[in-house]
Amino acid sequence: MVGRKSKNWGTYVFEYSDVKNTAGAKHKGCGNRSKCEMLDSFVWDTFVKLIVTRGQAAATVEVESQRSFEEIELDRIETELQNIVSQRKGYYSMMLQATQNPNGIFKPAEIEDMIRELNEREEGLIKERDGLASQMEANKQGQFSEEILAVTIEQFLAEGSPETLTIERKQEFLRKVFSEIRVYDNGRV
Repeated sequence: MVGRKSKNWGTYVFEYSDVKNTAGAKHKGCGNRSKCEMLDSFVWDTFVKLIVTRGQAAATVEVESQRSFEEIELDRIETELQNIVSQRKGYYSMMLQATQNPNGIFKPAEIEDMIRELNEREEGLIKERDGLASQMEANKQGQFSEEILAVTIEQFLAEGSPETLTIERKQEFLRKVFSEIRVYDNGRV
């Protein structure tokens, strides 16, 4: 999700959204929106609770046993790759029919173009899958540890009052502790 400013009944509202405004975007996004001030304060309060309880996760923090975004995307890509294989088989049988019956619906050149597009899509998906796999490996290497939490707690307490921190410093602390923040369709974070 990215931050954006939108106009609502004549007043500007800041929100996080994954809606794509680009014409022709392949993935339009789920349309989920969340007000910036509400989500930011929730995340910051969760962080402060985490620091205060010295690593005991608050009830609102997700359990690690849930599947990550990367795992879900990998499953989706694998399913798409399997679909491409079956589509390609169908195109090859269509090609065989087109060469045997030149007066058919499809011409061999059209089928070759469809196969070429399918192959390009498959190459893109394979690159995306490999990127996600390496990202998952990197995430495993840099997983949250008690050592990082202890250093962050020390730095946070040395800063003084949480109200006096700049937005940049708050972001720094949050990025040390949280690897991702998920906002679900039902509003749960």
